[in-house]
Amino acid sequence: EPNTPSADGTAGDGTTSDGADGSAADGADAGPADDPARWFPESVASGDPQPDAVILWTRVLDADQAGADLEVTLEVAEVDAFTRRVTLDGGSAVTLAALAARHGCVKARVAGLSPDTRYWYRFTYTDAAGASHASRTGRTWTAPAPDADRAVRFAVVSCQDFGGKYYN
Repeated sequence: EPNTPSADGTAGDGTTSDGADGSAADGADAGPADDPARWFPESVASGDPQPDAVILWTRVLDADQAGADLEVTLEVAEVDAFTRRVTLDGGSAVTLAALAARHGCVKARVAGLSPDTRYWYRFTYTDAAGASHASRTGRTWTAPAPDADRAVRFAVVSCQDFGGKYYN
């Protein structure tokens, strides 16, 4: 049976918002036009691995459309060359909204994955001129099955905004 994961977006406040939470950016120059950092200045991230799901994140920036809602496409694959993509919501990719109110951030929970499996993922943004820009390729790994007898290691990463009185 083919793997048919689903991707649903969850906003930072726990609510869903058409597959994403994010917004257009602040117009900072992050690099040359063909550099992934130009369009995805914070690159990509994954987290909260479950045996059948992970959270994938990015932020898209288009200085020419600052303040506008944007769209990105998410692809997940079983190999780093993306020759064996997993099915997301019935297709080989899913489109997510990067809302201006969320500063272009997109967070998607991808479910229906296999336990203890490595996956590769990337986001793609198409600008107003029709040019396509891909993020760096990220790598993630689902957690082992609950009954697996195997050691695991986790890294803990925290965003800190001491000036804003947030220090989680």
